[in-house]
Amino acid sequence: MSLSSITDSLQQPVKKVRQLTKKLAEMVLRRGDRGGLGLQILSGAVFLGLLILAIRSGAEDGLQVSRLWLVLSVAVAALGFGASFLLRKFTRRTPQRPRLVVGILWCLSIAGLIAWLPSSVVEAQQAAESFRASGQPPTTGSYIVQRILVTALLLSVPLVSIIYFRLSLMDRYVIHSFLSPFAFCLGSLISIFIVWDLTDNGSHFADKPVSLVVEFYLVQMPSLIMFIMPIVVLLASLSAVSRLSKFNELISMIGAGRSVLRILMPLFGMGLYFSFICLVLKFEWAPNSEGYKEALLSDSTAAARADNKNADVWAEQSWMHVNPSAKRSWFVANIPFDLSRDMAKVTIWEVTDDHQPKILWKAERARWKPAETPGDEPLWILDDVRIYEWKADRIPRIRQQDQIVMQGWDETPWKVLSSAQNPKYLGMSGLSAFLRANANQDASLRAPFSTHWWYLFANPASCFIMVLVAAPLGIVYSRKGAMSGVTGAIIIFALMYLLDGTLLSMGQINAVPPFFAAWGTNIIIGIIGVVLLWYRSQNRNVKSWRSWFAKAP
Repeated sequence: MSLSSITDSLQQPVKKVRQLTKKLAEMVLRRGDRGGLGLQILSGAVFLGLLILAIRSGAEDGLQVSRLWLVLSVAVAALGFGASFLLRKFTRRTPQRPRLVVGILWCLSIAGLIAWLPSSVVEAQQAAESFRASGQPPTTGSYIVQRILVTALLLSVPLVSIIYFRLSLMDRYVIHSFLSPFAFCLGSLISIFIVWDLTDNGSHFADKPVSLVVEFYLVQMPSLIMFIMPIVVLLASLSAVSRLSKFNELISMIGAGRSVLRILMPLFGMGLYFSFICLVLKFEWAPNSEGYKEALLSDSTAAARADNKNADVWAEQSWMHVNPSAKRSWFVANIPFDLSRDMAKVTIWEVTDDHQPKILWKAERARWKPAETPGDEPLWILDDVRIYEWKADRIPRIRQQDQIVMQGWDETPWKVLSSAQNPKYLGMSGLSAFLRANANQDASLRAPFSTHWWYLFANPASCFIMVLVAAPLGIVYSRKGAMSGVTGAIIIFALMYLLDGTLLSMGQINAVPPFFAAWGTNIIIGIIGVVLLWYRSQNRNVKSWRSWFAKAP
């Protein structure tokens, strides 16, 4: 058989495949509504994710109550997923369609809440036991606030959809102009980060299962979203308003009787909503994700914890703690990852009122035993101790003991080692616990933690500040103005990051008050945005910098 005959015989099947593919594509484009298809994908992803969690929880040891809640959440998500296929029966103009969309979103939100809240309560109870074993002050308020925020975020999705369907057509058009570039920028930056990070950390995943790689990047999502969200909101707002100006749609809206401020109101609402989302992420998840990322990358530590849970796994750094009220200082050579475990190579010394040596303990091991009943006192147990005691003649008396039990010391493992933590990686509970436990300490010791406490609220607010800046810069009246708006946005964004890093560094060394170190950038950039918005609302161009220094005629 010749080559030409073989080619001719293959053309007919290939032609049929092309025709079938074309018909399927036309069917999807004709019958499949894009908005409905997106909601079907979203509901299907939620249903599949909850189903995987339910299956995994059934294969692992856990509470039967949590499994029952997961099964219930899967059932509710399945209801929403099934209802999403009914969207093709209603066009965008039918009044039943918004109600169906809102109902589907309610199912997805309630399913997520049912799956998350019971496990979150169990997690809080386990954390409370761990805090008690290490002497960390309870942070009940922070845990309650976090759960309120997450619950509000889950329930806000259908509530926001209700508000959206009640908006006017013009407001919805402005929101659509914002969401399209927002989704594109967010997806592009996340994809670029994952590709870049894989090239950097690919060697760590050579012999690891795919599930660990997926977990590694899912853990980083909160911190990554917090990092890129301001620039994404800035670009999306600038693109949306520039598009409205480019096609004279902004002028048409103004001609319809709306002011510039009223036209931009949907964008300000989106900025507030994304600031709220970032606040939920920044409260606990985003700071902790960086530390968990390092733990996953630490092969030796992870292997040691997996192979032998009773093995001693030490942190790499030593730490010193000074208790000025008791005139007692601590030096811990080997810090455990779990603060409820023993510390090793511990040196403790006390001094007199005139700062002369009084007594010194060098212990191979030191462990803290919390009070079991309200009337008991917590104990410090020192093993294999060498004691140096100075009398009036300033000559040390040395003795050795196998074990010493100390009462009346107000230090706990968490209090001794908490100042060794990086405040950048602590959420609201960790920062609040440190500030409460060290309320009487020097301001320079508290400054980094106080600064980052305020920064937990200031950083999410930068999303709204970016909208406040980008919206007036996107309003252009000529081709020259379009380029100047983009240039101004880049300059302001660079200024924001410069001020942010500078003020945070100054706040951590107690050079400026913690509140201003955290909020100073938002205040300065916000004032610039308000000035720009005032000029644009008055239909005036912002004066160039040369005009401010020009000589008077």
